[in-house]
Amino acid sequence: MRLLATLALVSALVAALAGAAEAKRAATPAELLGMLRAIQLSDPENPLGCTPLQATVSTVSPRYSAVRTIHLSRSCGDGAYLLVKQGNRWRIQTEASDWRCSVAPNGVVKDLFGSCLP
Repeated sequence: MRLLATLALVSALVAALAGAAEAKRAATPAELLGMLRAIQLSDPENPLGCTPLQATVSTVSPRYSAVRTIHLSRSCGDGAYLLVKQGNRWRIQTEASDWRCSVAPNGVVKDLFGSCLP
């Protein structure tokens, strides 16, 4: 009986730790709007109407977020961005094409991307 209880406890701990490994959260509507502004400012040619976003905020450091844009037409591009919040404004830290592992703390990179590559 003790073995069964121990196994149940170990299983619960493993499940809890696995959930904590990916603790990023979805961006709020206000955060998403700020991130979209940052992307638009960095690339004015990127049409807003064809850029749905998947945006997550790191829970390791909520100053960092990851945004993925999705290709819907020829005028839109696929992309992955790492953004950092400075004051109350988001700005692009790097884009996928310029990605380096050192652009953010290791815990943030793991939280948002799972590894060094977006």
